Amino acid sequence: MLTTIGTRYRRGGPALSVGAAIVLIMALLALFGPLVVRQDPQHEDFHYLLSPPGGPYLLGTDDLGRSILARVIYGARVSLAISGLSTAAAVLVGAPVGLVAGYQQGWIDAVAMRLTDGVLAFPGVLLALLLIATLGASSSSVVVALGISFAPLFARTIRASTLVEREKEYITAAMASGGSVAHILRRHIAPNVADTLLVQATLCLGLCVLSEATLSYLGLSAAPEVPSWGRMVFEGQRLLELTPFVSLMPLLAISVTILGFNLLGNGLSDALNSNRQAWRGTR
Repeated sequence: MLTTIGTRYRRGGPALSVGAAIVLIMALLALFGPLVVRQDPQHEDFHYLLSPPGGPYLLGTDDLGRSILARVIYGARVSLAISGLSTAAAVLVGAPVGLVAGYQQGWIDAVAMRLTDGVLAFPGVLLALLLIATLGASSSSVVVALGISFAPLFARTIRASTLVEREKEYITAAMASGGSVAHILRRHIAPNVADTLLVQATLCLGLCVLSEATLSYLGLSAAPEVPSWGRMVFEGQRLLELTPFVSLMPLLAISVTILGFNLLGNGLSDALNSNRQAWRGTR
């Protein structure tokens, strides 16, 4: 088993290795960073206003004397939590729609795809803004808004994979044996499109990080007193000429996290494609 995992890991190339390392580091910082950096992200130290990196504050302080490192770490918790929940919501909404539409086809497929076209007609962040304006600004509203905004991506991706799987012989055999639609989708098609779903979910996490940061920058995500990367960029923009590091650090965290998810998704895609080709070559 370990040999198989190692072979798949190598087939993903450097992108998979680097992406996995970045995502793992960011996740560990979010989970255990506050245990290592024992600084309150809300504590205002007026003796170190706009302190540059170094000294008692590794990444410096903002204009209120708050530790930038502590705020970036706590911001990682907010960003990754909201992004993870938003992606999960998008999967739960979009994947079943794609499975049913791709398998049943006909009018069900037509209606489902026209609905997804209607959602995709709006830019993701704009649709999220409209939904948040209706639901009210809060972290839970952001999760719902981003989940709805990105659900069509999963619906279309899973539908395309389901259309391919539906034409294969094992599905024809399952139909001939009298298997119900729910049984065929659950036991046969869903496991075979799970790889595609995993890659799409990984890439969607990066999109959600960027979208959450954008909404946070606009003051529509977490509460103002909760450290978040987008909010930190907004608060530091007026200090760009004086102390650019106040905005630079959260911007760097956003960029590195998105890069990590993109590399991980691309690496997983390459690894899974290599596995399929290797399996076909042994038949």
